[in-house]
Amino acid sequence: MKTYALFGSPIGHSLSPAMHGAAFAAAGVDACFRTFETDRAFEVRHIVEEEDVAGACVTIPLKVSLLEVLDEVGDAARRIGAVNTIIRRGNRLRGENTDWIGIARSLEKLMGPIAGKRFLVLGAGGTARAALHAVLSGDGNAVISSRRYDPARLLAEEFSCEVLPHEQLDMIRADCCINTTPVGMRNYDEGIPIDRTMLHRFRWVFDVIYTPRVTRLVREAREEGCTAAGGLDMFVYQGAEQFRLWTGLEPPVEVMADAAGRMLDCEGN
Repeated sequence: MKTYALFGSPIGHSLSPAMHGAAFAAAGVDACFRTFETDRAFEVRHIVEEEDVAGACVTIPLKVSLLEVLDEVGDAARRIGAVNTIIRRGNRLRGENTDWIGIARSLEKLMGPIAGKRFLVLGAGGTARAALHAVLSGDGNAVISSRRYDPARLLAEEFSCEVLPHEQLDMIRADCCINTTPVGMRNYDEGIPIDRTMLHRFRWVFDVIYTPRVTRLVREAREEGCTAAGGLDMFVYQGAEQFRLWTGLEPPVEVMADAAGRMLDCEGN
């Protein structure tokens, strides 16, 4: 039996064990899924080797720091500057990023092709980096904005896109707004990352948050006439790509989505 794992802190709320456990069972993969709460990258490598972990999910706060302890890093992960997936081959550990794939597929499901459309990306953290990579890889155009201007400016320079100060958001013209901040997450900050009066400027709104399933941003965007979606699809799609990388098999996406959805329902989301 192979062992797969989740590393990060905190991880008690994660849907990954239920989702990947269901995927292994459906695909007939003899595997178990374990969780290890840690915020230290060097400890991840030690546990992988000691516990004979074949592959792993990585979440906050390890997505950037883990780059330093891996033997190889995929092109997309290096471009984004963060990993969320570990694949073990013998004694070598390779890092990949599937977050951007989850975002890209979610956007395509929401609004069709990315190409030629203009996106406002809210936030300047690791998920914003993945969103920018998804948009630019799909031949879209991006504008980044964050309450912290300097990180947003540096990110815009790195990805060769525009930056807009948060206090000037009333000047934005874009097709889609992507929220990559934690604003709106249950038990964190159940507010809204952009003023409701600006939502009519967008045809589509995508929130990476999936707890709750319908955030205040998604709800109010729909009330303002936008087509809007939360982050559960992104979570499932990025997990499906992890499954593919680990096993080489076609992921049972519907099974994974059902497992993640049922877990959210059990938690009252």
